[in-house]
Order: sequence, then structure tokens, then C-alpha cells
Amino acid sequence: MFPVDPSDIPGGEPGRAPVGSDRAAESNVAPPPAVRFQYRPTLREQVRFNALVARRSIFMQGMGGSVLGGALTILALAAIAAGRSDPTAGWTAIQGLIGVALGLSFVTGYFSTPFLWVMVRRRRDIMLADVDVGADADGLRVTSNATSAAFGWSFFRRARELQDFFLLEPGTGHVMGLWKRGADETQLAAFRALLAQAGLVETASRARRRTLRTAAALVLGVIVAPAFAFVAWTSASAGTATMSLSVSTETRAVTVRGTSNLPDGASIAVQILHVDALESAEAAGAGGSQDARWILVEYVDVSGGHFTTTFSVPSWPAGRVEAGAYFWISRDQPAAVTQRYGSRGESMTGPDVVMTRDRGRMLEVFADFDLR
Repeated sequence: MFPVDPSDIPGGEPGRAPVGSDRAAESNVAPPPAVRFQYRPTLREQVRFNALVARRSIFMQGMGGSVLGGALTILALAAIAAGRSDPTAGWTAIQGLIGVALGLSFVTGYFSTPFLWVMVRRRRDIMLADVDVGADADGLRVTSNATSAAFGWSFFRRARELQDFFLLEPGTGHVMGLWKRGADETQLAAFRALLAQAGLVETASRARRRTLRTAAALVLGVIVAPAFAFVAWTSASAGTATMSLSVSTETRAVTVRGTSNLPDGASIAVQILHVDALESAEAAGAGGSQDARWILVEYVDVSGGHFTTTFSVPSWPAGRVEAGAYFWISRDQPAAVTQRYGSRGESMTGPDVVMTRDRGRMLEVFADFDLR
């Protein structure tokens, strides 16, 4: 056989190997060694892992930001209501604080902790079981008393190494976590090499993009949610009617003060009745319930969330007295009030709203005191 000149080979040059020799050399490079390690997760580690996965979720950050932004808006509305002495301010503040806690649980990822704790209590043998991990050039094998599965590296789309975990993502939203503390440095180095050979290691640019997307979801939620929270809060509270009373007495004069979230101009009937005097008259057969001497009524308008009226009772004896305030939709109510609550108060809601036969829905509150 005659010797062959390298220049006669397509792509060949004297003193150089033929084209394709580099690929052959690459294929002859020894793959990273197989790795096998074992660990048993603790409850604390499971909690941290679940929180970590949730924190890295764009959906969860967006939801957490939305809840948090909405809750902060509600707290701001509660502060405004408190400045107006609105009786609903306290409950609104409680709702806002609950929302803040819920929003933070989504943002930090710890919202799932109670559910995880219940699962561990029910099946500790599964949730905290020994996990055996084996990996080589062909793929990954994970075995425990709960599952046994083998995956080719092509099953995964990317891998991330964190301080305590390897995260393997197939691209479906599910994340597989492998604890690093079960492997020594040599095994960790071999596992990293296997991930790199499979092309799964996340690049720095991709990591930055993912971080920016997650942060954007959080910020967008915080910005957008307050608008929805404000609309929802105002819609829910539009028909809510609340009222509270306080009474003071001085030299046979009774002053009834009230706070309410009713609109300015809403007309309220304020009444005081002498309970002991009416019961005595009734017992004597004098028709106490109809005795106008022991029942006094004044009509006042709400202004800035407040109303006040004073009754002069120079002839009233000492005894038990009841003060009451009543609001219903009558012909005397301003048009804006009627439009807000309906012609018979059908849109009026609240803990002190009752249904009456003649006047429709009515808001009524009472305060008892002793006249001395």
C-alpha cells in the first residue's frame, strides 16, 4: 500500500491530523466518575427547602406582592377611618394585619409550613426517610422507602447549586431537591462535573434574568394590587352602616354623642327613655309605654362622622335610662343617602342593621346608663 500524503486528504495539511480527529479525541475523554451518596432530611431542612422553592417562583412572588400590597392599602384605609373615628377602623386594621402576614408568608415562601408540618406528623416515615442518590454519565437515580426513580439527564432542563441543595428542574414547574450534606467534597465535585457534562448548569446571565423576572413579579404585585384592594374595599364598605353611642349626664341634662360612618347629612333619630319610670307606670296600669313624659326624641344630622344632642330632663327621677339611635331611609333623608342604601335600605349592611316591617332595614344602637 502506497503512503498517503496528508495534502491529498480533503481538509488535510502536512503536519496536521485529518478533520474529525478532534471529535474522536473528545469522545475518548473519560466521563466524570459515578457518584453515590445518602442523606436523611430533617423537618427544618424540609421547611427551608419548600420555602426556598416558593421564593424562587415568579407566580408566588407575584401573588405575595399582590396580597402584601393590598394588605398595606387596607391598613392605610384603616388609618384614615380611625382618623374619622369610624367604628370599623379596628376591624379593618385587623384585616390589614392578617393580609400583611399572609403576603409575607407568600413572599418568603413559608406559607406552606403548616401543611408540611401536618404531612410530617401523619407520615414521618415517608417525609423524612433516608434518600439514596446515584448518578453517572447516563443519568440520575433516587431511591427511598417512598419512591424509586431513574432519570436520564435529558429529562432535566437546568440545574442550580445553592448553599445546601442542588435543584434540578425538568421545566414543568416541579423542582427536585438533593441535599448536599450527604456527599463529601470529592463526590460534590464529581456531581458538578456530571451536571456540566449534561449541559444543565445554569449560566450567570440566565440566573440574573430569572432573578429580575421574580423581582419584577413582586414589584408589579405590590404596585397593581392596591388599586384592586381599594376598589374592593370601597365596594364592600359602601353599604356598611355602623354607629356607636356614648352618654354623659350633668345637672339633669343628658348628652348623647355618636360616631358613624354614615354620609354627612344623614338624619338620625336619637331617643332616651326612662326605663324605671315606664315600668312603674306600666305596673300601675297607667299605660307607661305611651307616656310621653318618659320618652324623648331628637333628630340630628351626621357631620364629619359625628352627631350630638342634649336632652333637658329636670323632672326625671333617678333611675335606669336607655339611649338609642336609629337610622332608616325616610323621605327626609338626602338623595345621596337614599341612593347609597336604597329606598328601603336594601343595600344597607352591618352588625347592627335589622329588618323592620314598616321601615325596611334600620340601623339601631343602644347605650344604658343610670341617671342620678
